[in-house]
Amino acid sequence: MTEPAVIICRDADDLARRAAGTVYFAARDAITSFGCFTHRAVGRLDPPRGVLYSLLASAEYQSLIDWSNVHLSRAMSATGR
Repeated sequence: MTEPAVIICRDADDLARRAAGTVYFAARDAITSFGCFTHRAVGRLDPPRGVLYSLLASAEYQSLIDWSNVHLSRAMSATGR
């Protein structure tokens, strides 16, 4: 496991691109190692999370990630949002 790092992003789009890259590498590694990847979204899907999931749904990521081996779910946050 890598050490946590503080990354300063220019804006919500930059944050979403970096987060999508992180999800991509995690999915690729999990599918290679275990045959599947599970991702759980927590909280509301407004920016920047909405931007992240829109990016992951784009043609670029549709071809990069083997979505047939991905399980997505959504959890409510402690505030019920």
